[in-house]
Amino acid sequence: MAFSKGDIAAPFIQVKEDENGVLQDIKFVNDDNFNFAYDVVDKMAKKDPDKVAMLHISKDGKERSFTFYDMARYSSKVANYLQFLGIKKGDRVMLVLKRHYQFWFAILALHKIGAVAIPATNLLLKSDFEYRFKAGNVDAILCTADGPVSREVDKACRSYKNLKVKIMVGASRKGWRSFNKEVKYFSSHFRRPHGENAIHGDDPSIMFFTSGTTSYPKITTHNFKYPLGHYVTAKYWHQVDPDGIHFAISDTGWGKAVWGKLYGQWIAGANIFVYDHEKFTPAAILEKIQEYHVTSLCAPPTIFRFLIHEDLTKYDLSSLKYCTIAGEALNPAVFETFKKLTGIKLMEGFGQTETTLTIATMPWMEPKPGSMGLPNPQYDV
Repeated sequence: MAFSKGDIAAPFIQVKEDENGVLQDIKFVNDDNFNFAYDVVDKMAKKDPDKVAMLHISKDGKERSFTFYDMARYSSKVANYLQFLGIKKGDRVMLVLKRHYQFWFAILALHKIGAVAIPATNLLLKSDFEYRFKAGNVDAILCTADGPVSREVDKACRSYKNLKVKIMVGASRKGWRSFNKEVKYFSSHFRRPHGENAIHGDDPSIMFFTSGTTSYPKITTHNFKYPLGHYVTAKYWHQVDPDGIHFAISDTGWGKAVWGKLYGQWIAGANIFVYDHEKFTPAAILEKIQEYHVTSLCAPPTIFRFLIHEDLTKYDLSSLKYCTIAGEALNPAVFETFKKLTGIKLMEGFGQTETTLTIATMPWMEPKPGSMGLPNPQYDV
């Protein structure tokens, strides 16, 4: 498929498909200075400002719709705010923001500054923060106000003295900057750095700590070119529809969040659905798919196992066209039951924190449930 001249991906991605749409080859070009925030989000904001980028449902049921114009504007406000607080290119900033919509503002803002984003789960305790702060030389943190997370950070800071700033999202607390109160005063215009502050494709952009299954968590760092690799994830594996809505069930503390609800999806022009639930409830997930007409869904097999134990006849799932799974081996019984109830085949995928999508059952392949059987600790539900 040849991209049209105005396609956001056209300057950076060249693909070759056969007459049936099967991907034959892909090349990434002109990426020496690629920056997802400027070259995808900001350009989409100019090209199609009213196109919805994210539909966010808070834990209390409040619905927020953000266009690409909104994302460009708010991320620039946050970039100015963070820069005012002393965050600069190369600084390492931890994001412990669950599924709060501010995560998307913050990670884009860090991309615009050229700082390194470090997504982390809200399940971390004092010792976990101590290890990550020291191993990652962390300079700052944006943290959810929910639960005991900020208190665990404060405990860790008794031995780690190098945080420039602590920012709380959603509330205020002594010793912490208040994101919600302060960011609104900053400009929604942020100029792309040039000269000695220019951000290059090979500069570090995002850092993950692996799950630490066999030892201490290891650091995996990706550069600013990394989002381009997830075009295949979204376009060919997730089969996102630019006119539909994609739902990937993952906390932002895990790598799967940028796999399924950020990079590839927005390069492909899709609308992402985010449900900031406190506790996973199968019925609530099905209700959201029905209410918001979700067209594609990605989740670990365990989620689908819970879903099929619900009475699916109570829900209108006719909008759902494509489903993908990763994170653990797929039980053939789950595959067959879900297919029988919905007519949809679950398509497996595998990749590590260190990679993008490595192995996958693509639309032109016949799935063999459980054939991959590989662990992938990218999900937290």
